[in-house]
Amino acid sequence: MESKTLDMAPPTSAGLAATRPDRLLFLAGVLQVVATFTPAARMRIVGGLSFVRLPNAGVTLVVLGLLTLAIALRPNRWWRFIPGILSGVILVVVYFRLKRNPSHTFVDPLLRHILHPSWGFVPMGAAALLSLVAAARVRATPRTPRIVFESELPPS
Repeated sequence: MESKTLDMAPPTSAGLAATRPDRLLFLAGVLQVVATFTPAARMRIVGGLSFVRLPNAGVTLVVLGLLTLAIALRPNRWWRFIPGILSGVILVVVYFRLKRNPSHTFVDPLLRHILHPSWGFVPMGAAALLSLVAAARVRATPRTPRIVFESELPPS
């Protein structure tokens, strides 16, 4: 039995070597996950209310942050824009709900005077914007892999 050495290993394909994790997209995902623990709203009686404690939006924003982290590993397709767009849409909806009708009940006039959006929208908005910018600056790789002929391989 012959043992394979490192020299006998097959060359890496051009498509696999060209796909690298994107650091800016990874940073956007980390920033979004961290920003979910910042206060989304403040109440005069209770204090700060973080994004994580919001009923549906908190979990969704954490999942979108983790999805951004996962997409940062292979950011070469069209889906790299999805987390940034969805995060921006969810932030707009959450801000509108906190500002106009926080509970969709008869206590909304009272809650509008008690509940106010807080500074947590700044880092969360920056994370969504950074995710969009990072997704836009990644160059798309071609779908067809480049064929490498034997004559183009380095001598062994």
